Amino acid sequence: MNPAGITISDLLRLPVLKDAKVISGEKGLDRIVWYIDIMEVPDVKGWLREGELLLTTAYAIRDDPALLPKLVQLLAQAGAAALAIKPEKYIQDMPVEMIQISNDFNLPIIQLPSSAAYIDIIQAVMEQIIDKQASLLRRSEEIYKKLTTLVLENSGIQAVADNIGLLLESQIWLLDQTGETIVSSPQGAAYIPSPDISYWDITVDKQMVGKLIIEKELLDEMDMVCVEQARLVFSLELMRRKTALDTERNLRGDFIEELLTGLPLSQQEVVNKGRQLGLTPESAWEIVIIEGEDIMDEDIPCVAN
Repeated sequence: MNPAGITISDLLRLPVLKDAKVISGEKGLDRIVWYIDIMEVPDVKGWLREGELLLTTAYAIRDDPALLPKLVQLLAQAGAAALAIKPEKYIQDMPVEMIQISNDFNLPIIQLPSSAAYIDIIQAVMEQIIDKQASLLRRSEEIYKKLTTLVLENSGIQAVADNIGLLLESQIWLLDQTGETIVSSPQGAAYIPSPDISYWDITVDKQMVGKLIIEKELLDEMDMVCVEQARLVFSLELMRRKTALDTERNLRGDFIEELLTGLPLSQQEVVNKGRQLGLTPESAWEIVIIEGEDIMDEDIPCVAN
């Protein structure tokens, strides 16, 4: 999951950017800013990151303004958030091609006032990003505590699913490896595959044991926090179930071995212990004993497929 960030439109509401002007790429104002950096050298290709707000005066390319369209192209390819530029001092007119590329990729170009100080912009933007990250972290801890408490109190997987459904305001399903529903919220909701859903793998011991299905196409950052915690708690619940099932199987095996080896158990002890392991005497049981010996002999041909 990407780090928490804020949209370009939210940043433009900051006092330090109140005089900034969007000159192109207006359709990309919902892009998320995760990082902020300053362009100091002409070649920034290897340094650009997704979600980056790049500040520049274009000083590094003042002698070749034709590089500005290429810069916007590189920003778009990197998935950057926006380009904020002070053009007056070193760039008189921004190339038409630069504006066109910005609009084509919905990458905002923001004209900063000449009085705006980089340090003030960076500080204000980073404060917003850090506050958002802290808020998401607090929310993540709250959700994790709530869901794990349900597991530790043995409230049941249905209670966990219902709480996740309420947090996400969506129907959810937990499917096993065969596609069968383990639990759903609302309870009993039929799962019908649809392109308008989101799903994530649930793993236990690095093995995929199920899928979390959410009937919600678009999820915001807070939703994703809930999804990550839901995956973790469902993994814990399925691991607990797997451990219990493995233990029961082992105990059944030990019980059958005790019966076959003729340990001195009364009939009532056998019945009681069998019932505890789900082996009821009312059912019909067949026992097969298979004995084998090493038949690999020089005189016996071995056929390999």
